[in-house]
Amino acid sequence: LWRVLDRGTLKESQGPHKGHLWACAFSEDQKYVATGGHDGWIVIWDVDLMLTRNKELMVLEGHRGAIFSLFFSPDSKRVVSCASDRSARVWA
Repeated sequence: LWRVLDRGTLKESQGPHKGHLWACAFSEDQKYVATGGHDGWIVIWDVDLMLTRNKELMVLEGHRGAIFSLFFSPDSKRVVSCASDRSARVWA
């Protein structure tokens, strides 16, 4: 995470991902961020926990290819993912 105004780094973390990160999405309320990687995993982070403890909330596994797109639902209760395995999933 970066502070855009002064280009300062708030936190560098790849968490449990193995390999490159390809996708990132913030929830509408900006409390959560989802990251998707080459490993096919989606990691859900609570931004406050990420900044203070470098700890993820959960890891979602199920795709058989790299995650290319992530979106949160407007109520932040679901995440939609698209991957190179030609699948889209809704996670609740």
